[in-house]
Amino acid sequence: MVGDELSLENAEIEDLMPLDFMAGVVTRFFRGTEDEFLYVAEAGKPLVPQCDAFAQKEGVTLEQVGKWILPAAPKRHSLSVT
Repeated sequence: MVGDELSLENAEIEDLMPLDFMAGVVTRFFRGTEDEFLYVAEAGKPLVPQCDAFAQKEGVTLEQVGKWILPAAPKRHSLSVT
């Protein structure tokens, strides 16, 4: 399990990527929110529960954001940067 590799309870595949990178990717999904996820993401905590909590706080449903797109987003983002 990913959590065992990272010593992080509830970790998922997204947590294998650097937090700064993933927080930037997630921020793009939450456009138009009062806060930016990039500035509230916390190191040492799994990413997906943080996304869930942020979405709830901002009144955004994950269906609107497209949670199913998240695993593919880092690859697309990294390819567009290079």
